[in-house]
Amino acid sequence: MFIGANDVETEINVDHYNIVEGDQLQQYLIVQSLVLFNVLILLIDVIISLRKSVKGLAKGHPVPWISFVQVRVQ
Repeated sequence: MFIGANDVETEINVDHYNIVEGDQLQQYLIVQSLVLFNVLILLIDVIISLRKSVKGLAKGHPVPWISFVQVRVQ
């Protein structure tokens, strides 16, 4: 067995397809920022609803199921 410093050959291939650049990158970032903002609003709404439900339970009030489920009748 030989132990020592040997030259190592490496090869790196980078495929540049589907990379977003320039104006398309800015549009993509704007859309993704709007999506994240919408998710933040939804999370805040859920937190507020849960706080109201927990406060209601602490006072002995039942939690209405409509708080968790939206039913549409057509």
